[in-house]
Amino acid sequence: MSLRRTSRRDDNEQQIRKALEAVGALVKPLQHPCDLIVRFGGRVWLLEVDNPENKYRKRDQEQLDFLALWRVPIVQTPMQALRAIGAVA
Repeated sequence: MSLRRTSRRDDNEQQIRKALEAVGALVKPLQHPCDLIVRFGGRVWLLEVDNPENKYRKRDQEQLDFLALWRVPIVQTPMQALRAIGAVA
């Protein structure tokens, strides 16, 4: 299973990373199979960043299967990312 893709990052990813780091999360960008690995509150999270303005980006079936199997949250905003890791209610 390759799950490789280009290294172009979503435009909203930097805002999401800053919001996660502001609450004390450690954030590391990944190339595949998802965008971010986050450590917060003694747990590790995988997050997939989606930019709704990028209408040309398509996930292949391998990546969709991975996201579903591992239940990786797909986030579009900093608030969604904070909710996904349990930093806000």
